[in-house]
Amino acid sequence: MKAFSELTVVTSSVKVTQELQDHPSIDVHLLGGSLRKETLALVGPMTEHALDMIQMFCHQSG
Repeated sequence: MKAFSELTVVTSSVKVTQELQDHPSIDVHLLGGSLRKETLALVGPMTEHALDMIQMFCHQSG
């Protein structure tokens, strides 16, 4: 992985979170929701709501 001075990752994947946890320059945010065990992903209305909130924040900030 290339070196980043600063990177924020928002994901619903537990696997992605585990992969990035030891990279000090990467800030990882795991979305909430119900765990889909076969893929280790968080899904459902809670996940969708969190994504909506992030999208709203990005539109207001950017």
